[in-house]
Amino acid sequence: RRRLVGLRPVDPAGKVVSGSHLFAEGAPWKFDTDQGWITSACYSPHVGSMIGLGFLENGDERLGEVIVAANPLEGESARLRVVPAHFVDPEGARLRE
Repeated sequence: RRRLVGLRPVDPAGKVVSGSHLFAEGAPWKFDTDQGWITSACYSPHVGSMIGLGFLENGDERLGEVIVAANPLEGESARLRVVPAHFVDPEGARLRE
């Protein structure tokens, strides 16, 4: 049951890389421990860091959790925080102004 979530780097200077696979902290980067993937990523001037969207196993129940995004082919990884998929104005106040 993978759900769409937002992802932000724990370190604001960190990277979020599309195509990276998502793992629990401390889990080996293997097929059977893979919990999802990042579908898109970009820099957000509103947030002040990279942001991403991805599908994460039970993602709607894991908001606030820190996970690892790994790209084993490139030997890269990053610690990311699971956040709601909307990053700016979740209440829609700007729309109603």
